[in-house]
Amino acid sequence: MTFERSMIREVHVLTPKKNLMGQEENLELRGAVEEVASRGNPKIVIDLGKISYANSTGIGALVGMMTTCKNRHGAFALARIEKRIKDVLVITQLIRIMPNFDTVEEAVAFVEKEAAAKAA
Repeated sequence: MTFERSMIREVHVLTPKKNLMGQEENLELRGAVEEVASRGNPKIVIDLGKISYANSTGIGALVGMMTTCKNRHGAFALARIEKRIKDVLVITQLIRIMPNFDTVEEAVAFVEKEAAAKAA
């Protein structure tokens, strides 16, 4: 498996172990997001703290994961984005639409708040 999976309260935290550059890691991570989303109202944080690079395929996969969560009335955030990945998100202006936080804890709190607001 190319990522680690954990839970903080009701939020799924997915942590890639390989740079998001190829088919295998992107498909596995997207598959995990789809699995969680299939249960309805997904609450997902992608922790990027263990990788240092994502190419256009990897960035596209992150956008797809966010879209999957939003389409299923869930909440999504990125955490611990390394500089090279953040630079790409800034240049493409995706940083403006992808909730991102310095720590996993901040991202989890945001996801919980967003999910609660959508449930109300």
